[in-house]
Order: sequence, then C-alpha cells, then structure tokens
Amino acid sequence: MRHRGIMTYDQWPLLNNNEPTASATGPQITPDDPINETQRGDAERILHQAYRDGRISATDFEARFTRAMNAQRLGQLYTAIENIPAPVKQSLVAVNQQYRAYTGQRPNVGVPVIPGSDSGVAMLAHLSGLVTWIIGPAIIYGSSRPGTVLRREAAKAFNYQLVAAGVFIAGAIVFGVVGAGGLVTFLWLGWLGLTIAGAVKAARGEDWVNPLSKAVKIRPLPTDGR
Repeated sequence: MRHRGIMTYDQWPLLNNNEPTASATGPQITPDDPINETQRGDAERILHQAYRDGRISATDFEARFTRAMNAQRLGQLYTAIENIPAPVKQSLVAVNQQYRAYTGQRPNVGVPVIPGSDSGVAMLAHLSGLVTWIIGPAIIYGSSRPGTVLRREAAKAFNYQLVAAGVFIAGAIVFGVVGAGGLVTFLWLGWLGLTIAGAVKAARGEDWVNPLSKAVKIRPLPTDGR
C-alpha cells in the first residue's frame, strides 16, 4: 500500500513525461525531495510552451516562472506547473489527477486564458539597446523583480549590447587596418538584426539566446532571471 504524498518516477511529470502506469517502476520520491537543474529546466519549458499556446496569461506566467526559479523542493516546483489548462502533453492531465488523489486535493483543470501585454516590456528591454545602448536594459534590469522573465530578458539584452559593442569596435579597427572599412556596415546590420530578433523572441515568451551571445560567453549580468 502506498502512502499519501509519495510519488514514483512514473507519476512525476518533471521526471518522466510518459503516460503514468498502474505500478511503480522507479524509486519513490516525495514533494520534499530536492530538485536538480534538469527538472527546473523541464518546468520552465512547460511554462514557456503554455504561454506561447495562450493557455496561461502573462501575469500567471510571471508568477509561475518565479516559483519555478525559486523552488528548492519537488513539491514547490510542482506548484509552478499544476493546474495549467490543457497541459502540453495529455499525460500531464492524468499525472495532475493522480497527484491530487495522493494529496487529497480536488482535480482542477481550469479554463484557457489569453496572454496579456506584459511581454511588451521584455521586448522593450531589447529594443531600448538600439537607442540607449546598455543604459535601457540596465534600467529595466534594475527595476525588475528577481526571478522574473523580464529580469532575464533585460540581462540578456544588456550582455548582448556590451559584447556587440566590443565586437564592432574590434571589427572596425581590423577592417580599417586592412583597408576594408566598408565591411563595417555588415557589422552594423548584424547588430541591428540580432537586437530585433531578440526583441521578437522575448515578445513571444521564448527563452532565446542569439548566436553572438552563445559564441562569446561574457555575461556581466546573470541570465537566469535572478
């Protein structure tokens, strides 16, 4: 007989997204068990997908994302993804019902909602770099709450603008020395394109990192939203 509040690998959505089975196939875990970064990343992906699908609002997404970022235990992490309308995978519906059956909670599927306009501020964090360089992203970063998507996007925008400026200056010097100053235009177009792409991705709620930021791992501000 299983104890109330005890779950197994086949019943925990962050560990196994397959359909739950009738028998336990893995070691038992409890809501008090510590989480790892893989589980936190899975929760973030579930939230991003739900937001992109329009199944949770921007405000709800921010609150859930904050809980996921700050969670230390499996039970805390689960609260960040429970009750999401029309789960990403149908198996999560069954998992949600099983979890509530174990904890004595009443199943609650919820009603789909439409995302709000808060994502526009995250987009602005990137676009502000076009006219203020790192100042705009820095202001938004400093005024946003830790553990939020807005803070993460502002950090990414700040880091990118700083790196892009260094690459632009270095490229301009090299091109000037070799007599190919006209190629600086391509550097400018690349900077412009990646800035706009980052803004578009942020507006869609996507956790996107542009190629330059991936290649040059200089991150003065943490991009995990903390």
